[in-house]
Amino acid sequence: MAHNHSHTIASPNDINRSFMVGIALNIIYVIVEIIYGFQQNSTSLLSDAAHNVGDISGLLLAFLAFRLIKIKSNDTFTYGFKKGSIVASFINSVLLAFAIGAAMHGYVPENFFGQYLGGGQWWTVPLAVILAVPMYANAAGILLVIQVFVAKGVPLGTAIAFMMATVGLSIPEATLLKKVMTIKLIAIFFGVVTQFIILSGYLFNILL
Repeated sequence: MAHNHSHTIASPNDINRSFMVGIALNIIYVIVEIIYGFQQNSTSLLSDAAHNVGDISGLLLAFLAFRLIKIKSNDTFTYGFKKGSIVASFINSVLLAFAIGAAMHGYVPENFFGQYLGGGQWWTVPLAVILAVPMYANAAGILLVIQVFVAKGVPLGTAIAFMMATVGLSIPEATLLKKVMTIKLIAIFFGVVTQFIILSGYLFNILL
């Protein structure tokens, strides 16, 4: 039986309105959490408020990127601002890495990283690589986290292995590669890269 159906595409005005409503609601929610957090002396509420501030910054950057790609090209910018979304993603990853680094520096016990990653045992480098896999950031953003690692007593080679694994072995990257590579090729790629990262970590720990 034949049937007709249509798909409605949201207009730019609807998207702009959705961004603004989402940002406004998040701001209100954060303000309420901060007020009640201080009144009730609740660390969980204040922590969640800080988390939502990150969500707001992400929404603002996404909104800015959406506005930029709508700007037409001119004599100075002959290709327009089509890459605005890439710049926004880069800034967002740097802010995220800064927030993670600040949280680790302020709230993680002084000897935590030194105890589990800084003892010089053979398994510290592979452990750093495993911990990096769920993360996703570019090299510039993850440098802020690495700085905290080194300040907490993690050997430089172990910290570098963590950085390389974050950039080269992330789960989101594997998802993207799946679109152009088979599972077998992805497994081979990750296996080879993992070995070189671990060997590099050991080498840097010996030399540095």
